[in-house]
Amino acid sequence: DIDVDEGQLRELTVVITGVAPETVAPDNWRFPAGVTVGAFGLAAVASGVGLLVASSGAADDVLRYQQQVDSVANLESPCGAGAIVVGGCQQLDSAVDNELTFRNMAIAGMVTGGVLLATSATILLWPNDEQDTSDDDVEGGSEATLRLSPWVAPTSAGVSLRGMF
Repeated sequence: DIDVDEGQLRELTVVITGVAPETVAPDNWRFPAGVTVGAFGLAAVASGVGLLVASSGAADDVLRYQQQVDSVANLESPCGAGAIVVGGCQQLDSAVDNELTFRNMAIAGMVTGGVLLATSATILLWPNDEQDTSDDDVEGGSEATLRLSPWVAPTSAGVSLRGMF
């Protein structure tokens, strides 16, 4: 017990003993980050596939409305400029817009998903700073390595996977 009267100052030294908390290794971020980025990548690819299915449904609508417009009028351009406008042209225009929008969003989702999945693989497979990346040990047969190397060219890009056992 420590008794301190009003206005009185006392010095108190506290010594805490016990086990020091574990230090966090600098590369502990790789696994959770890689899995999280990969999950977002899978979600983006799944969204792209869903939007591609929606685009296909909109394409069916385009065909249906196009047949409807063609059956009503045998004109060169029934939905074009001019005094005669055939019923169904607005639905046809809307369906074409929907198909293009869904298709473009599907492409963007799949490309984004692919980039995120490649990023996830890079995070998970890239060697740690502490790991020796030289080939000296491999030639002696004491260690196996696996290397993932991204590459970019003017007309293409990709990933090269090389292993030595």
